[in-house]
Amino acid sequence: MKAPNSEDTHELVLVDGLCAEQVDERLRDACRFADVGHRAVAFYLADMHERGLHAALGMPTTVAYAVRSLGMARRGARELLHAGLRLRELSLIDGAFRESRLA
Repeated sequence: MKAPNSEDTHELVLVDGLCAEQVDERLRDACRFADVGHRAVAFYLADMHERGLHAALGMPTTVAYAVRSLGMARRGARELLHAGLRLRELSLIDGAFRESRLA
């Protein structure tokens, strides 16, 4: 992955009293932020798994690390780990996702 720059960082500002269209836009933005967050978790869980870093943190598995250290549900951790591993295999799809060419 590339190093972050100012174009890669976005701030989510919470504002009361917006009109319906603005609330709709903010909700859509928040969902995109959530998607990007899940992608980041999937990426780092896959990296941790492939390099065995969970052991360096005293955990028997990557999923155990995610459950115990991050408070994730076991199923969600497993799903994100598997997604991260599959996306590593499918680098063209991953690149398209990161560049927002997939909806």
